[in-house]
Amino acid sequence: MSAVPVDEGGLFVALALVPGFASRNRHPEIYESHAGKRARTRARRMRAFLSNAATADEAAVSLVDGKLSVTVSRAHPRSSWTLLGDELDAVVCRYLLARGGGDTHAERQLLTALPAGGDVLIAEALAGMQRIIGL
Repeated sequence: MSAVPVDEGGLFVALALVPGFASRNRHPEIYESHAGKRARTRARRMRAFLSNAATADEAAVSLVDGKLSVTVSRAHPRSSWTLLGDELDAVVCRYLLARGGGDTHAERQLLTALPAGGDVLIAEALAGMQRIIGL
């Protein structure tokens, strides 16, 4: 099997938006590469964070020098979750929140605090995926 270069950012975006888009049977090279494993983990963390944001009461966002820190918390039972990442994580987080409802106070806070207009970053990240998975 020849090694296929895996674009970690593109794969992260693709898996965050559509978790099952690249099957393990059709694209084993994606699942065997270190970049592929990091992208899958990053996408899983993003989706888990957003599911917790849906039940959160408060949210806080910090995006400084391309470093992202997003925290959501719930009063009862008392708990909090933090997502650390970069500008691409911020854009994907906002994109998914905007399309997922944004009905809770915390989700509305995140939508307000995360940078808008990141569709270009998402499109750029996904551009290389067509070549990798043969679309």
